[in-house]
Amino acid sequence: MKIKIIKSDDKRLKEISKEVVDFTKDYKKIIEQMKDICLEKRAYAAAAPQFGINERFILIMTVDEIQNINEEVKKYTIKSYFNPVITDMVGQQTYYESCMSVDEATGKVKRPFRIKFSYQDIDGDKHKKTVEGFEAIILCHEIDHLEGIEYTERADIMYYDVSPEQRMNIRKKNPHEIIAISETFKYSKPNQIIKKYNEDD
Repeated sequence: MKIKIIKSDDKRLKEISKEVVDFTKDYKKIIEQMKDICLEKRAYAAAAPQFGINERFILIMTVDEIQNINEEVKKYTIKSYFNPVITDMVGQQTYYESCMSVDEATGKVKRPFRIKFSYQDIDGDKHKKTVEGFEAIILCHEIDHLEGIEYTERADIMYYDVSPEQRMNIRKKNPHEIIAISETFKYSKPNQIIKKYNEDD
């Protein structure tokens, strides 16, 4: 099965994904295709619903630091999580997120600083894990996809019609910020502001 990215106007992205129960299915081939698309798009994380697959699994890639937007990624590791469930969220941090399913956009999103979650690996074995910082942001973003939620629904500030270079400039001028590390975190509906990009942002 050949997969491809679906965009935010596709109603499948709004569906709640189904639990994976049959681990005899050849998920390795699907994950390999997801990885290739992530590398092509320079996304480094993805969720099955972004490819029209209504199943609860996500892919996270760890890569060496990229100095140039056109630089080819040669060293990376892949981690897949099946049926991930967040069990605890504390602290708060913000970051200008983006997504392969939402073209030419970025938005400032509040996320927990630290999360605890359970998941199964590709063989169906159960695990628990705690992550914090940027890894927590990525996992929360991808797990949201499994619930039919896009980051644009959580963003306090959104920029549309921005190029990759403009998005990087926004992030440089508004870097990742850790606001709190211990208080219980809960999502709230944002009073979203939509802004037009300019060089001063």
